[in-house]
Amino acid sequence: MRLRVAVVGSTLLARVEGQPMGGQSFELVTERRDVPASTDENLPGQEVELYRIRLEDGREIEREFVHRDLYPSARIGPR
Repeated sequence: MRLRVAVVGSTLLARVEGQPMGGQSFELVTERRDVPASTDENLPGQEVELYRIRLEDGREIEREFVHRDLYPSARIGPR
């Protein structure tokens, strides 16, 4: 794998080069779940999990948990 980086004017250009992995590929997948509102006056929140999926010939071989974000419930409007 090779990373080529160049500065052109005020722009930074980056290019990743490498050999094909013989039928393997990776993708990022998010899963979202609603988090119940804490009161009747609040909107529900969300929990979002990010996974890196390793595929081989289009089939999922491995799923790796990367990160979780929690967006808590929020008030509907001003009081």
